[in-house]
Amino acid sequence: MTFALSLGASPSARERRSLRCVALALALTITPALAQDDPVAELDSLSRDTATSAGGLALASNLSISGDLLGALSALDRVLMLDPAAQPALLLRASLLCRIDDKAGGSAQLSRLRKRDFAKDDWNQVSSQCAGPRSAPTQRSERWRRPGF
Repeated sequence: MTFALSLGASPSARERRSLRCVALALALTITPALAQDDPVAELDSLSRDTATSAGGLALASNLSISGDLLGALSALDRVLMLDPAAQPALLLRASLLCRIDDKAGGSAQLSRLRKRDFAKDDWNQVSSQCAGPRSAPTQRSERWRRPGF
């Protein structure tokens, strides 16, 4: 479709509608490109950072501090694939599971660890996170729940 706008005349309704469609199409095609800067480079960086147990643990700690709990869990899973007995990674994983409200999973992870292998403050902090009360369900989850469940 081709159309030309003169500089002095205002566009017709059809031309305005066509311009809106073109603008919308451009916005939709540009947005994913902006949201994903370079996914391959990002994955390469994550792979390099988690190539060693220490590097993966540092990445998981940084992601946890920044609030990306699921990203931190993913980094820890990679660390635990490399070193299944990495005690600090197991304790951090228990903490993260409890923080994302998987208290049963975090408590199960914690029960497989020995308290004496960790600093008292670290152990107490994770234990208190896993023992705390569950967060109240959101209104949305209550709304979609059938009575009796």
